Parts: sequence; C-alpha cells; structure tokens
Amino acid sequence: MTARRSLLVLLALAVLAVALVGCSSPERVAVAEGRIPGSLPDDFPIPSDATVGRSVVDRGSHRSEVEFGLSRGVDEAARFYLVNLVGSGYVVESAAGDDAGWSIRFSRDTLRGSVVIEAARSGSAVVVSINRS
Repeated sequence: MTARRSLLVLLALAVLAVALVGCSSPERVAVAEGRIPGSLPDDFPIPSDATVGRSVVDRGSHRSEVEFGLSRGVDEAARFYLVNLVGSGYVVESAAGDDAGWSIRFSRDTLRGSVVIEAARSGSAVVVSINRS
C-alpha cells in the first residue's frame, strides 16, 4: 500500500469512529411537530384552543421553544397570557403590543422566557421560548 492510500484508509477509519461515537450519544437538539415538549413546565398556561405546531428543545443550552396556533385574536391571546402567567406564579417583566402583535417577557425562579403573539389568518400565532439557568 502506498503512503497516500494508507493515509486515506486511516482518515476513513477516523471518520467512521467519530460517526459511531456520535450515534451512541443523545441528541443535543430535538425537533418535534404537534407535541408539547416535556421541558415546558407542567403549569405553563396553554389556551384550550391551542393547536401545537413545531417544538425545538436544545438540551445543551437549556432552551425550549414551541409554536401554537390559536383561533382567538392577538389582543385576546395577550390577555390570556398576561392573566394566566401571573395566576401560575410567573412574573411578567414586560409586555407591549397592538392589534398586529404582542411581546411578553416573564420569569420565575431560574426560568426566563417570552411569549410572542402575531396576527394570523384565522386568529393568532404564538411562539413560547423558555430558558432555564
């Protein structure tokens, strides 16, 4: 075997070894559709008319994000979150918006998050982001 071919075989084996090691470790980022991630707190308020869209959980950075579609309008969705976040023990740190969209920032203990609400064709679209410190 030539030196060049030996080097290529060694490189191929190294790539294979890295790939096999990567297969045995849990995924750092998980993406799902239509499921509320287990990393969302059990008492986090979710409207009864919510349709769960995409969710992303990044275990490495302790960040979760989930999308909801709501049949209610932006203002009604914002009122729901403002009332129910406080009712569930969260602190609303800021809230601002209008008929087109709202942004709400909240916290509780080591958890920080946001709710972003935007107008959609048949109601509103919501993205909930949560970080755990």
